[in-house]
Formats: sequence, structure tokens, C-alpha cells
Amino acid sequence: MTHISQLKPLWVKNKDVINVIDAGFIGGWGEWHSSANGLDSLSNMRDILFAILDAVPKDRMVVQRYPGINGNIYRQ
Repeated sequence: MTHISQLKPLWVKNKDVINVIDAGFIGGWGEWHSSANGLDSLSNMRDILFAILDAVPKDRMVVQRYPGINGNIYRQ
């Protein structure tokens, strides 16, 4: 969460050269399928995704490798 809050001003300042933000942050390669730090629970994924969505400028998109995870997050 700290890392995301540190990136927020950079994303806002540079939004003119940003097309999308990759939701990375979970797993060794940012692919959201496993985590050595226990971040791959649905609750943690939800918190991280919503923190990213709050930090990214509203006119930019966030992409995530596994769309099914988003479905599970929003069904909670």
C-alpha cells in the first residue's frame, strides 16, 4: 500500500504519457497467481486493486492479467 501511495503522484503528474497501469504488485512477476508474502488471498487482492484504482487518475485504465479475479473481487 505504501508503494502504491508513493506512485500516485507520479501517475498523476505523468498521466499525459500513460495509457494504462498494469495492476502487478502480486506475485514474483506481477501476474496475480501466487505470492511469497501471502498477498494472493481474495481480500488482499481486493484491497490492492482498489488502492490502485484510487491512485490512478480517473481517466486512465488499470489492467490485470486474470479477468476472473476481478469478477470474484466484485462479487464479494
